[in-house]
Amino acid sequence: MVGIPLLTFVGYIHYRRSPAYTSEVGLTWTSNPYQARNLINGELSLKLNQALLKILVKLFQNEKFDPQEFEEILRVKKEVEKLATERTLWNKKDFDSIHKLEDL
Repeated sequence: MVGIPLLTFVGYIHYRRSPAYTSEVGLTWTSNPYQARNLINGELSLKLNQALLKILVKLFQNEKFDPQEFEEILRVKKEVEKLATERTLWNKKDFDSIHKLEDL
């Protein structure tokens, strides 16, 4: 009863760690730019939501923004605006963003 699910799980883990899986994912991203776009859009949404929550908490607690926090908000804003204006489905801006995410 335990053997087959255990072997299936071990095989899945082995497949995920193999170079074949990595190359398959890379091929999928290059052949389907919509998948790369969805990943970047999700990451941008998370980053923006995190910044908005930080702003809301500060406002509700009647706290003032430090200059560093204000600079961070402006940096995120500029990054999002730059990516929104420069990227298309056929240039490599989404792939560059994916590689930046891998470095984090």
